[in-house]
Amino acid sequence: MGGVDLELHYHEVRRIVLSVAGTRATRAGIDPEDLVQYVALCIHRANLGPNPYDPERGTLSVYVGMHARCRLHEMLQIRWRQQEVPHSPEQIEADAPAAPAWYGHAETLYIEDVVCELVDEHGLDDDEADALRLCALGAGAREVWRVTGVHMFQLRDALRPGQCDDD
Repeated sequence: MGGVDLELHYHEVRRIVLSVAGTRATRAGIDPEDLVQYVALCIHRANLGPNPYDPERGTLSVYVGMHARCRLHEMLQIRWRQQEVPHSPEQIEADAPAAPAWYGHAETLYIEDVVCELVDEHGLDDDEADALRLCALGAGAREVWRVTGVHMFQLRDALRPGQCDDD
């Protein structure tokens, strides 16, 4: 059996993982020891597969470092997918971190007036109007698309000069 002997080299693997990705994992809220265990498991699986570590092709530190960075990215992607996705404009408005503390009723009325003007001027449908409201509240393109099904390029095209219903 080829590959990395984890029983013999576990402490070296741990040291490499922590030096390559430990700080980034901590900043991202991931326990570095969980990352070490995940990398060790993935290396073990690679040892059993058709392409285990080959010392003639590269050093152990490069191999483990590559695994550490890839596994950290996977862990972040998994966490991102598991986060609760807002399902309504009201929920996004309530959770909007971009809304300043002074953001209140007057600003909400102003946004609604502007959205109504754009809807009338450009003949936007209800989903596009909701997408505009969410953009005004600081929602990102991905959140807007998930809630309304409207892509930002659709809004851009709908709001271009010369696209008015009056023309």
